Amino acid sequence: MKKSRFLLSASSALLLLSGFLPPLRQTGAAWLAFVPLFVLAFDPACRSRWLFWHTLAVGLLYYGMLLSWLLDYDAALYALILFIMGPAFPIYFLALRRLTRRLENSLLKASAAGFLWIALHQIYRLTPIGSVGFETPFYGSLSLYQAASVSGFIGVAGLGMSLNAALALSIRRRTWKAFAVALIFSMLAAGVYFWGKNAGTPLPSRGIKVALVQHNLPWDMEWREDNPDLIRSQYQRLVEEVGRKNPDLVLLPLYTFPDSMLDGLEEFLSDLAVRSHSYLVAASHLPVEPADEPSRVPDPFKGILEEMGEAGFANTALFFSPTGEKIGEYQAVRARPFQDLLEEAAEHTQMEYQTISSPFGSLGILLCYEDVLPEVAEKAVRKGAEILLALSNTGEFTATHLPDDHLVQDQLRAIETHRWVLRVTPNGPSAVINPRGQVIQKSGLGTEEILFAEVGVERDGTLFQRYPFWLQALAWIFVAGLAGGNLILRR
Repeated sequence: MKKSRFLLSASSALLLLSGFLPPLRQTGAAWLAFVPLFVLAFDPACRSRWLFWHTLAVGLLYYGMLLSWLLDYDAALYALILFIMGPAFPIYFLALRRLTRRLENSLLKASAAGFLWIALHQIYRLTPIGSVGFETPFYGSLSLYQAASVSGFIGVAGLGMSLNAALALSIRRRTWKAFAVALIFSMLAAGVYFWGKNAGTPLPSRGIKVALVQHNLPWDMEWREDNPDLIRSQYQRLVEEVGRKNPDLVLLPLYTFPDSMLDGLEEFLSDLAVRSHSYLVAASHLPVEPADEPSRVPDPFKGILEEMGEAGFANTALFFSPTGEKIGEYQAVRARPFQDLLEEAAEHTQMEYQTISSPFGSLGILLCYEDVLPEVAEKAVRKGAEILLALSNTGEFTATHLPDDHLVQDQLRAIETHRWVLRVTPNGPSAVINPRGQVIQKSGLGTEEILFAEVGVERDGTLFQRYPFWLQALAWIFVAGLAGGNLILRR
């Protein structure tokens, strides 16, 4: 019996890992990965303590490998996030067992599995690390991503958990009712897939010519400090090349310039806009001076390093006209999670999200990991954003799966908000993504490239954009009903 339990948990772990680890990268494997764990959870002979240890082992292995890219960044941060995410599996399966132990109806039991996953996702969304970990096992199919416009992608993940639970019940019970429930959830998943596959590609009013500049400069701090002249010349050469194509808007990635360039950086970026003959957006990690009000970026930056003391930095995007005039500025509203633990200067954020007005419509900026958080893109669109610009820097992690997973986040933000998303990074992949999440153009990893595209302005919303928590509210009502029913039966 112990051997069979080990085989079940090992099977789940292998299927989950095959979803993102090269060379397998079988993203559809997770649609069956939780079946063995559900078989354990629904087995009355498997004691709760054994269920806890088996699911904890799977959770630690899965999230440990999924987050391994963090080891190149900060080992303490990796350990902390793993400590938070690792127990998610045992919390979920033990809670499900307790909530459904008196349920004999297979349909209700399988439905509870999906709704509880969605409810737990909502709890984790309140933490600094967000809730992506509850969605990643089900990434892979653009057709399934389309459901994000209705429920957010967590709706697909919840359906996946219900399907896994239904299949496990059919294995354990082997009754026609249990098989019928498994067939129902299989048909629901197939229906969502084919609905997304056949959803019409939008034809927005195009006409805005954009250029995304991926300069492929190294991220290494020592290299940056030693090569400011090379950085300047690379930027100048690329924007001059862009200017020969006469785009309307040029996007430069989020890139931390060396300290020696901060004195006079605004003038340098202004000159780049003039050289490109276009409107230009550039982003960097810029110094912030102390203020009684929410953090702000001083203008100009001249001499700020000597004046700022311990003030810190902020991810900031600056918007310039073709004449070099700075006409807009955006400071990130979300810092990196647990940034206080990092041995760096404090990272400041703005209190309220602000869009940038442009001749092409309102621009919504997503800096660094803000595009991983659906709520930031939601705020941007509520503030009137008609195009989303995702400026990030994953250069430190090009040898991992993170850049590809980060691109998926931008696809989901495009679908959730029905907006074009222009993603630009220093080392790739940069991409032009339409409101259906389709990647129209994409650069490679570790290459110098310029993407030219024509995009449009979108003003329509989605159900998810208008009511982002409707499914979570339904999930909590369902879970509360089960908990209340258990209390009544106990009395």
